[in-house]
Amino acid sequence: MKSSRDLATASWTLSGYAPDTWGFLAGIDLGAPLVPETPTVPARVPASVQQLLLEAKIIPDWNYDLDSHAAEWVENRNWVFATTLPRAWLAGGRIRRLRCAGLDQAGWVCCNGKLVGRFENGFIEHVFDLSAIPLADVNHLQIAFDLPPRW
Repeated sequence: MKSSRDLATASWTLSGYAPDTWGFLAGIDLGAPLVPETPTVPARVPASVQQLLLEAKIIPDWNYDLDSHAAEWVENRNWVFATTLPRAWLAGGRIRRLRCAGLDQAGWVCCNGKLVGRFENGFIEHVFDLSAIPLADVNHLQIAFDLPPRW
């Protein structure tokens, strides 16, 4: 029997990392565990990184005066949306897919310390096969966003 879950109902967090250090999420050994450069904040999906940081009072409103200058550093981080999924959400069948209607720009999807896939192009749907990922009681899902193109 086919079933689906709306992951917007899950509890999400957002964390910012120095460029190209997100690899620890995919089981790539970078030495010591990496600590986010920004406070981890509650998140929702879909949402924009800037809006979530504004709501958390980490950056000022970039639409006011010259406050956009105080938020320019945001574009120089890899941003990771993370959630945990109960085993029951994934154990329904042999085929498990993550369907994303729109993922802005480019990045990577990781589940339980394994790289699931890469995405590019925010204007198309992306589907990731999670079937090969061994299930745990609590399954960690991360969506890491690459840096935007310069200028």
